[in-house]
Amino acid sequence: PPRERRVAVTAPPPSGPPVRVLVAASSPVVRAGLEALLGASASVAVVGVSPADSAAVAEHAERLRPDVVLAEVEWGGEGDDGEGHAPPAALLAALAAHGGEASSSGPALPAAVLLVSDADDVGRWASAALRAGVRAVLPRTAAASEIVLAVESAAAGLVVLHPDVAAALL
Repeated sequence: PPRERRVAVTAPPPSGPPVRVLVAASSPVVRAGLEALLGASASVAVVGVSPADSAAVAEHAERLRPDVVLAEVEWGGEGDDGEGHAPPAALLAALAAHGGEASSSGPALPAAVLLVSDADDVGRWASAALRAGVRAVLPRTAAASEIVLAVESAAAGLVVLHPDVAAALL
């Protein structure tokens, strides 16, 4: 059987205000789990939760002005798939349409971090997500520390790929 690789990820203590995060997922259980996971970190403040459909995420992002949107998504084609899952292009387009102009309270478009389903073609999926402007792509199996670090890194303007996602792209 293939050997599973886990990378230990640590981050320095927070040095500024916490990263403001909007959590989006189709399942209320997943939303609650991600909210609890992020809430345990001193460097992150969950400012809201939303269903994963692009219109709801955009409305919440416009109202709450998060630094990062952490969205659990499934690849569903060119638009919302009717089950509350938005592919990255639709999600980012909706955020941009509702984001308005940048202001002193934050950028017009928050950084997006995606937790992706175990898609058969994760390389194509991740490639499309990155082209759409996503700052981090992680599998649903990512460790809590990896998710927190990806959120912090995306807020800092970095692009983060989980090793499994990077391997699929290569």
